[in-house]
Amino acid sequence: MSVQLWLSTRSVPQARKAAAFENMGWDGLAFTESQNRSGDPFVALTVAALTTTRIGLGVAVTNPTTRHPAITAAAAMAVQAESGGRLNLGIGRGDSALAHIGVRPAPVALLRSFVANVQAHLHGQAPGEDWAWPAESGPPPPKVPVFVAASAPKSIQVAAEHADRVMLAVGADPLRLRWAIDLVHAVRPDVPIGAFVNVVVNDSAEVALKQAGGRIATFARFSAMHGQIVGPVTEPQREVLDGLAADFQMTMHGLRGAHTERLTPEFAERFAVLGPSGYCLDRLLELAALGIDRFHIIGPTPEFEREARRRFVAQVMTPLRDGT
Repeated sequence: MSVQLWLSTRSVPQARKAAAFENMGWDGLAFTESQNRSGDPFVALTVAALTTTRIGLGVAVTNPTTRHPAITAAAAMAVQAESGGRLNLGIGRGDSALAHIGVRPAPVALLRSFVANVQAHLHGQAPGEDWAWPAESGPPPPKVPVFVAASAPKSIQVAAEHADRVMLAVGADPLRLRWAIDLVHAVRPDVPIGAFVNVVVNDSAEVALKQAGGRIATFARFSAMHGQIVGPVTEPQREVLDGLAADFQMTMHGLRGAHTERLTPEFAERFAVLGPSGYCLDRLLELAALGIDRFHIIGPTPEFEREARRRFVAQVMTPLRDGT
C-alpha cells in the first residue's frame, strides 16, 4: 500500500516554511486560495518551488469564479516549469474565497465547464488557442495534474469525468467514504482518489476535538451547505449537519465559533480522526484500505498546528506509509 501525505497552509510566501515541511517528510504542500484571508497561492507556490527540491506543490483549491481558465492554466504551467513538474492544481466550487466577496459557490455546470477548459488549456487544445510554449524556454513542462475537491454527487461526477484525481471532502466515516468512492467508480473506475481528512493526534480525544473543532465544522458543513444533506448519515449526524449549516459563521471560517458548539463527540469521532497515535493510525489504515491513496491532512486551528504536526510526523507518518 502506497499512501501520500499532504498538508495545507495559507498562501504566504515563506520560503522556510516550505523547506521545513519538505524536511519533515511530507509528500506535498498545498496553499489555500482565499484572497480576503491570505495572499495569492501562485506567488507562494513560486517561492516554494524555488526553495525546495522534492515536495509536491498544490493549490487547494481555486475556483471557477475568481479566475479565468486560461489565466489559471498559464499560472499553473509557470509554476510547473519552475518546480520541475511538481505542481498539482486543485479546483472546487469555491467557499470562503467567494463568500467574502458576496458570491455563492459556483454552480456545478460552471465547475464542469471550468475544469474541462483548464484541462484543454493545459493540453494545448483550447478552442481558438494560438499560444505555444516558447521554444527559447526549452522543452515544455509535464502536463499539470488537476484534482477536483468534491463532497456532493454532482461535483463528484464532474471530478470523475474531467480530473486527473478526485479529492473527496466527505469526512472520515468509512460508510460515507465508501459511498463517495462508489460514485466515483461508477463514472470512472481507474481515476486515483484521495481524501481531505481532519486529523489531530492527542492522547485525549476531547482535547483533540477542542483543537480541531473549527476545521471540522468547516469541512463538515460542505455536506450540508446547499440545502440538503448528502451521503449516508445517522439521525444524530443529520442534526449536527443541519445545525452547522444554520449557524456557520463565515467570519470564523476554520476557527472556533458558535457553529463549533454544534459538534458532538459522537459526530467528531466518525467525521474526523482524533485521539492517540495508535488509534489515528488504525483509522487512516482503514480508510486507505478503501482505495484512498492520498490523504490531505487537515489539522487543528492555527495556535495548535505546530505541535499537532510534530506529533503526526513523529507518531503516524512513517507507520502509515509502511502500512503497519
